[in-house]
Amino acid sequence: MVSEDIEAQTMISSVEDTPKAVKEWLAATFTKQIFGRRQAIEPPKFRSIVQAVRASMYVDKITRKTSHAVPVDISPSVLMLQEKLNCWDIDVFRYDSLTQNKPFRGLFAEVLNRYGLVKRFKINQYNLENYCALVEQGYNVHGNPYHNAVHGADVLITTHNLITLTGFASWLTDIEILSLLFSAIIHDVEHTGTTNNFHICTGSPLTIMYNDRSVLENHHISTAYRYLEQADCNPFDKLSKDDFREMRGIVVEAVLGTDMSAHFTQIKNMQNALFSPSSTQKDIAAFFSVNRNTAGL
Repeated sequence: MVSEDIEAQTMISSVEDTPKAVKEWLAATFTKQIFGRRQAIEPPKFRSIVQAVRASMYVDKITRKTSHAVPVDISPSVLMLQEKLNCWDIDVFRYDSLTQNKPFRGLFAEVLNRYGLVKRFKINQYNLENYCALVEQGYNVHGNPYHNAVHGADVLITTHNLITLTGFASWLTDIEILSLLFSAIIHDVEHTGTTNNFHICTGSPLTIMYNDRSVLENHHISTAYRYLEQADCNPFDKLSKDDFREMRGIVVEAVLGTDMSAHFTQIKNMQNALFSPSSTQKDIAAFFSVNRNTAGL
């Protein structure tokens, strides 16, 4: 017992930044003198002890922060997103240049955070960055002068602004917003720079694979989901099965809808949806598809 008291006394006295009053109170309360009597020190009031401990912890915390403070270095690309992301006139070409032709890694994460989707769906940010890197490479694999990563970033920003600035976000669920934003970022990945009709007329391998129907759009979707299967590249691995299934359903409908041959059908579906009491996946996908076709003009 005596050895335990000495050990406790040593532990208390070793905490250098603990106020003297706190040390004395702890010693008086929890230890005994070697001769078996408690120390004759009147313990201070409990409220003062609590305040002393809190003050000590607070000062220590502030001191540690001050001694290790590092100036915040905000890159030009991050600063541009902070100031211009919610503006229609954001210069996506300049943003692409500031990111050294890697526009998705910071942009997609920032957009998702604006809606609280990273926290809501426990999105793995390491996997998210890896996935965005794959998408950037995919957009530029054919050296496409138009349907490239800059175009993808432009459509993502336009989709974000249409959802936000029009108030449309209040009519959508979180998984629907995530689905539309994901559709925007992948909607033209690995675009060959040629049309569906060109692939059909030349009998390209993609035409054989997708049976002449929305050849490129099917390829974009398939490519995007193949990327998710690579190691450390699935930012949505924490989604429930139901959420992932719903997300995929919207993404497939939205990207297939970017086939311009279906444009006027989509316009009609959107007009009908205006008088419908509830929306469906196809209605939500049609919104994205018309938006994408508008953004691409």
